[in-house]
Amino acid sequence: QSITFGEKWSTNEVMSFESMFSGCSSLTSLDLSSFNTSNVTKMSGMFSNASSLLNIVYGENFVKPERVDIDEMFENCPANKPNW
Repeated sequence: QSITFGEKWSTNEVMSFESMFSGCSSLTSLDLSSFNTSNVTKMSGMFSNASSLLNIVYGENFVKPERVDIDEMFENCPANKPNW
């Protein structure tokens, strides 16, 4: 299963993506190119246990803020990591 978030999906003010896709075991690909993570403080477990997730498309605004919790963000998830 693949998920694409469109341009209308605004994440500019989101502060937590904690466990957002955690346990989504049938998810194989994600397009997060419209995600803006500049205000995020928690990404811990965001993709944890998404065991079939292989491909994630990151956009230029998928950044790692200075004070963000990314503990276990990719635990048991084989997907490609962001280029931070």
